[in-house]
Order: sequence, then structure tokens, then C-alpha cells
Amino acid sequence: MPRKSRQDVRRAWSHAEGARLRLEVQEPVVEGHLDIFLDLYERRVDDMAYGVAFARQARDSVLHGGDYFAIFAFEGEDLVGGCLCQRSTEFDAVLLRFSAVDPKWRNVSLARVLHTRAFRVTREQGFGRVTLGDDPNLYGHMVKPGLSPFKARLGFDPVPAGTLGPRFSGDVADRLISLDRLTDPTVMLGYTGATDATGETSELMAYVAGANEPADLARYTTHSIRTVRPLTAPAR
Repeated sequence: MPRKSRQDVRRAWSHAEGARLRLEVQEPVVEGHLDIFLDLYERRVDDMAYGVAFARQARDSVLHGGDYFAIFAFEGEDLVGGCLCQRSTEFDAVLLRFSAVDPKWRNVSLARVLHTRAFRVTREQGFGRVTLGDDPNLYGHMVKPGLSPFKARLGFDPVPAGTLGPRFSGDVADRLISLDRLTDPTVMLGYTGATDATGETSELMAYVAGANEPADLARYTTHSIRTVRPLTAPAR
């Protein structure tokens, strides 16, 4: 994790501790708290132009599947943020599936507190890997382009979904016709075409459409994405 990101995490924890927020690791997850979190999550998704609220579909699995735990933050008795995490012993990993925080706490980075607490639990439970979830390869519609740099600042790198096994894998091809309904910039991930020792194509690159300055391209480089190219949408 970069030095600036470590400072941001310490600052976020300082805010949370100063406000006397209470963090709870719940395993099993308390049903009443889960329902309050799902309502919060759906309100946050409703604030997105094209967001889709998937979390409630996992409610029964969270409560009865036996492989979930939750990190919840409370201000007094009010739940103000949370993160639902799923263990996968098959892939030696914990997946941070869904997270949301109250708008009041978003600006002081409560999400960083929840995520780093989840990382600690992952280590305590003996798992070797943690993932911040599955994203579409197009940042600029359902999810914003800033999500990718945010995850990179926490020390994460984008990898093909199949890295965690076949049931997470799947490649798609995007046909970009217009940028009219997308954010500026829009970021698309794809393969470089280079192959590894097994003949597989797994090295990723990023295409950035709508960025006006070279610095915009540099934001999307990571340890695994070293090639970033501008992309111009075709004329309509």
C-alpha cells in the first residue's frame, strides 16, 4: 500500500475512534442488523445513475450459508456502515462482497476502516488472499472510473476473474458505440494479447476514453496494468 494510502487509512481510523464508533465482527450475521444494512446499501445504490442492488439476493446465503461474516459500524445503536464478506476455502480467499456507509461517514472514509478491519479478520482466520469483489470491466456506467484507483490505493490489483477459479471467470466483449451515457472519463479493461508460460492470455491493460490530460491515463496504472491507452469513440 502506498505511503499516502497508509496515511489515509490511519486518518480514517482516527476519525472513527474519535467519534467512538463501535465495530462489530459478526459471525454468524445478526438478521436484524443485516436487514438494516441491506436497506442502507440499497439507498446508496439508488444514488447511482445506473446502479444495480445485488446484495439482497444473497440474504439467505448470508444468514444460513455458513461462509459469511460481517463487519458493522455503529454510532450509538445506529448502524452506519457495513461490509459483507464471504469465505472460500476452495480458493483460500475471502471476498468482500458488499459494502455501504451512511453519507455522513463517507467523506471521512469509513469504508477504509471497514475494509482494513476485514483484511485483519482474513489474516486471523488463516486465509492467504482477499479480494475487493468482482467489477465489470467497464468503469463508467454501473460503477464509476474512480473505483479502480480507490482499490489500487488500498493495495489491490485488478486480475481476470478466473484467477480465483472457474466459477468466478468469464470474459465479455464491449462494443463502444457512443460515450453519451457514460462518465468522462470511461475506463475499459482488456487483455494485451501477451501470453504466459502456459499459453494463456492474462495480462491486462486499460483503455481510457474521454480523458483530456495525460495525467488522467497515469491514474489507471497499477502493478498489473502497465499499459494504458487513450480510446476515441467512433463518430456517430
